[in-house]
Amino acid sequence: MVLALVGMIACAKKQRTNPNAQPIAIALLIIVVICGIAILVKTGTLGDNANEKLIQNEMKFASSTAIVLGEELKAAYPGEKVLVVVDRNFDKNARQQKLVEGLKQGLGSIAEVVTDTLVIESLKKNDTPPAPGAPPPEEDIMPLEEIMKAVDFDAVIEKHPNCKIVISLIGLPRDLTTMKTWTLENRPKVALLNADVHSLAPLIKGGYIVAAVSYCPGVKFSEDPAPDDPKAAFDLRYIMITPKNIEELAQKYQGLFQ
Repeated sequence: MVLALVGMIACAKKQRTNPNAQPIAIALLIIVVICGIAILVKTGTLGDNANEKLIQNEMKFASSTAIVLGEELKAAYPGEKVLVVVDRNFDKNARQQKLVEGLKQGLGSIAEVVTDTLVIESLKKNDTPPAPGAPPPEEDIMPLEEIMKAVDFDAVIEKHPNCKIVISLIGLPRDLTTMKTWTLENRPKVALLNADVHSLAPLIKGGYIVAAVSYCPGVKFSEDPAPDDPKAAFDLRYIMITPKNIEELAQKYQGLFQ
């Protein structure tokens, strides 16, 4: 929770110079709130299980995005090996673990799914440990979305040449137009879960990104129970953008793309 809070503050400071920082800050704020509620529930401060149920309900909505995206990719590319690009410390990130479980459910048992994260090249070159008692460098606690570059994203894809589908849980780097992945003769199909799609229209139209899940513009959040059917839960909050429907969605939701 502390790392999410620090990352949120850092992103908030950078909103004026980097528009992508705003949705990241909002996402981190949600994580901070959920973690805070979880701590209060665990310590008994809030008394009953109402807030724990709220957390579970939000996770049910989030899981629906992974299940529906997995089903979409399964229908289009059945049986292909999948790389899921996750955040650092994935083994301690219960939320992303649940999302990967949802992807596996949607993709089906035939598809082989592997997870990996990015190694930030700029941090490798400056790996001097901080002085005893000093806070960690800002880059060590910033979300990968803020510090990753095209070379870092290309590197993790190059490590898994047999994966024909790449699903990112951490978006794409800001210098995404310089990614070598787009120029590969047999480039993988790239899909994004809970992505900032504002600047991605050309890549989606061109088929470089085959699917991107994002919040539905103007969505209204409530504490109503998430439907048991993942697709029904998905439709209450999210949209999936593909090369086939991007023109329709761009017309329906003015401002979805820049």
